[in-house]
Amino acid sequence: MIKFQEGELKLLWRFYISRFLGDSFNIFLFYWIVYMKNLFSFTELSILIIIFSVSPVLFEIPTGVFADIYGRKSSVLVGYFLLSCGFILIGLTTNYFLLMALFVLIGLSVAFTSGALNAWPIDKLIDNNRTNLQTSFFQKNAIINSFSKFMAAIVGIISVKYLPFNFIWFITSFGIFLSIFILFFEKEHFERKADKLKDAYIEFGKTLKKGVKYTLNHKNLLLASFSLIVFFAAFSFSNISWEPEAMNLGLPLNLLGLFALFNSILGYLIASNYGKVTKRVGVKKTLILGIIIYSLIHFFAIRIYEPYFFLFIYALKDSMWMGYLSPLYFGMLHDFYESKIRATLESLLSMVLSGSMLIFIFLGGLLNDFLGPRFAIFTTGVLVLLTIPILNKVNHK
Repeated sequence: MIKFQEGELKLLWRFYISRFLGDSFNIFLFYWIVYMKNLFSFTELSILIIIFSVSPVLFEIPTGVFADIYGRKSSVLVGYFLLSCGFILIGLTTNYFLLMALFVLIGLSVAFTSGALNAWPIDKLIDNNRTNLQTSFFQKNAIINSFSKFMAAIVGIISVKYLPFNFIWFITSFGIFLSIFILFFEKEHFERKADKLKDAYIEFGKTLKKGVKYTLNHKNLLLASFSLIVFFAAFSFSNISWEPEAMNLGLPLNLLGLFALFNSILGYLIASNYGKVTKRVGVKKTLILGIIIYSLIHFFAIRIYEPYFFLFIYALKDSMWMGYLSPLYFGMLHDFYESKIRATLESLLSMVLSGSMLIFIFLGGLLNDFLGPRFAIFTTGVLVLLTIPILNKVNHK
């Protein structure tokens, strides 16, 4: 049972309901790779992913200026509207070049919502002198996400079984429209800023230079960041391999939604227990242990030919990243960040990760096309082990 603090629901209920309803219909996440793979090759699919990955970075500054001028609410609503329209249009076309343009639109919508979606409610808590609810807000969102994953899995399993496959986009769009409707009535208080786009780019360049200089001068931060970059590069080789391989093994299409159920349960169990290991041996050793397990999961997966068990192992792999490796990696990096430029360093790392993944996502597409998904999964299992000697050089408890 979710326990809310005094006054929490009065201030934040629309944000919670919006998140729950939107995520409960967010079924495209479980099916879109297979949907696109039915239309295109792995290489063509990898190009679409690259376009989606690059677009938010390109639009981050202008959409940030938009939010400063017109407010977080306007930024979120515009982003959601573009996202909803983009999903509808994706469901109506199979033209590859039109889909490339639509993925740019999806990236633009993500740029509109990425920062503003959390900044809006946090600003409201600050305006109402309830900053003590900030941690609770993020905790509740995590819990709501777990509940909504169960709902989305059920919606996906039923809808894909009885409706045409392209309805995954329309159903997801419906959930976004519900979020728009709820958040439309939420008020916002903000002070309009007369930001200029040119000035924003100049300031961005200055902060980026500062972040690069700081990283290069701090060996532990540089090594930890490089280790994470190598991990992301390794992951990129097989990020589009798992769902198509599950289908190759004979998994019924609609039951790909079971991934969300497995993922929710495993994610909770892993996230609840890895802290015990951290207390005994420290963050770095726990992280290295997790990477070894993550690699072994890939080696084990390529020997599995039962579709449901393969899907379970895929969920275990994903849960290991989301509930174990990700918080440890980023927690370690934050230990090396200077508080004054923390946001700058996060933006820099995000850009470098996105940039490095572009090449390896494309190479992963080629690898899947020519040698198959299982070889791509094996490649990831091998390459992630390269992060261990780098981490061993990091001075962290």
